Amino acid sequence: MRTTAAQGEYEIVRLLPAEEGQFQYRIKSELERNERVAAEDQLNPPKAAI
Repeated sequence: MRTTAAQGEYEIVRLLPAEEGQFQYRIKSELERNERVAAEDQLNPPKAAI
């Protein structure tokens, strides 16, 4: 079952071991109760504050 992720910013909660040559991260949105796992190439840098 695949679910849609909440839009907006996520906080990196924990660095996980590398898998297939790239790090994995446990991430959390303020809009969701659960945490997700994302590969390094799925993350975008934070937007600069204005």
